[in-house]
Amino acid sequence: MMPICDICGNSVSALKRRYKDEGYCSKCYDRYFIKRACPRCHKLARLPLDEPSALCRKCESSKPCIRCGKEEYKTGKITRYGPVCSACSVYFRKPRICPRCGKSSRRLSRAFRLGITEQVCSKCAGLDRGVCSSCKRHRRLYESPSGKTLCKACLDHGDILCPVCGLPMPAGRKNICETCYWQKLLEKRTRLDCAAFSSPIMASHFKAFGKWLGSHTGFHKASLTIHRYLPFFKDIELKWGKVPNYQALLSAFGAQGLRRQLLPMKWLEENELIQIDLSLKSTTTEKRRIQNILDSVKNDSAKYLIEYYDFLKARYLCNKISLRSLRLALCPAAKLILTARDSQEIMPVQKDLNCYLKNVPGQRNSISGFIRFLNDNFQANLALPPKTARAALNKKQKSRKELVQLLINPNESLKYRKRLLGVALNYFHGLPLTLGEKLLQDIERMPSGETIVHHKGHNYWLPEELQFLL
Repeated sequence: MMPICDICGNSVSALKRRYKDEGYCSKCYDRYFIKRACPRCHKLARLPLDEPSALCRKCESSKPCIRCGKEEYKTGKITRYGPVCSACSVYFRKPRICPRCGKSSRRLSRAFRLGITEQVCSKCAGLDRGVCSSCKRHRRLYESPSGKTLCKACLDHGDILCPVCGLPMPAGRKNICETCYWQKLLEKRTRLDCAAFSSPIMASHFKAFGKWLGSHTGFHKASLTIHRYLPFFKDIELKWGKVPNYQALLSAFGAQGLRRQLLPMKWLEENELIQIDLSLKSTTTEKRRIQNILDSVKNDSAKYLIEYYDFLKARYLCNKISLRSLRLALCPAAKLILTARDSQEIMPVQKDLNCYLKNVPGQRNSISGFIRFLNDNFQANLALPPKTARAALNKKQKSRKELVQLLINPNESLKYRKRLLGVALNYFHGLPLTLGEKLLQDIERMPSGETIVHHKGHNYWLPEELQFLL
């Protein structure tokens, strides 16, 4: 397709010049560009007739790239906004449709090696490019005799020696093997991070940590993650100027904050810069959980929880209960108060207690201390309801699951028959599981096909499916 002059509209074999996204044929160029002195260098040049401040090409190209700001570059295009470098010129092209895939692209080119003579997008022009299976670089690929797709260097030379460590590496990597590359990158990033410290001691600590991290997790992962540990070391420098003891770290960051810094803490411990106190860590964690429980209740009912906490704390200080027991007693009390809040009650009433234990019957013993506390100090008149049948229901469901498993996987052993009989009597009649050991000889099959078990003058029915117990 022949280019068209944007001024006169005629088709020409080649445009004389492009200026500010407009093409000029030779006639229009002679008409609209006249010779005059450049306002900057004062040399004669063909400049636009209607732009008195226009500069010659050399002066125009000496301006910084309007997109990236680069000052020394090869001019890619003179736009209406100013010059751009070759790398940025693609962003000022008009998108065109790729004739092969139909997608819009600013990067159209020909691929004569693939027999493509029209201008196509970079994806269509790079159909023979991909990741080399040996060096893992994105290159033009060729098929090897073994069937692998390799780049030209790996195909021709195979493995070569790394100039740094002397170990074999794919030839496509050229100057450095993958391990040495990530190791150098880790050293570079560690060196850059060390410049953020004002204290030489902390800079040396971080440098040693970076070296340890590379040997502990591998240079690849360490080089990608080293930056995330810089704020932790910077916080230590700002607070203390050096690595403090474990108690100071725990009080400043908390057990949860130190848990996020697992690898730095491990390095500090291995290098004997700190000594971790597990009992202190456990105590701090329990105190944080207790505070979270107290913060969960913020209405008028909070006074009941706070007074109960003071009561439990007094017992803790007298070594009558542990801090963990205090938390385990405080948690159901807070949940009961929140249940009462949902029913618009300030202090829990019997209805709230019944509703709470209906949902969590396993907390019956844990909540009993709070109920006694409310009755003794606030005349609440609360009473723990009788145990529900939920425990029996759970036990029956457990027997049902075991019975189904036994029926799915039958065998003829005596042990299996005794267990099956015990589970069946427990599920259908609520008898103890141990009766299966004693009643195997007291089974009778009825003409109707049912099975009857005789025990203490009573007859217990079992379904037809268990007739092979005989």
